[in-house]
Amino acid sequence: MTNAPTDTAVTLPSIMNLSVAESLRETFLQHIATDDVLTIDASDVETITTPCIQVIISAGRSLEETGKSLSIASASEAFDKAVGDLGLAEIFVKWSTK
Repeated sequence: MTNAPTDTAVTLPSIMNLSVAESLRETFLQHIATDDVLTIDASDVETITTPCIQVIISAGRSLEETGKSLSIASASEAFDKAVGDLGLAEIFVKWSTK
């Protein structure tokens, strides 16, 4: 009997700044340890700063290194703009479910 892959969705807050980055990292670490797929709902994001983007990239890469995956669903315009402004669109395109 095989275990079905576990998929967890994490909804990002509307304001993602330095004060959110550490708790976001802790949330991702918990899911990286237990889940096969981590889905991030970025539809509510109005503001996102570089530290939070770095945490998301780190989580995505950590998941990939262990054969798991990250999926970003419904990225808001603000989320996409921040990623593009930082020149990171190529990294995020593989995780986007748009």
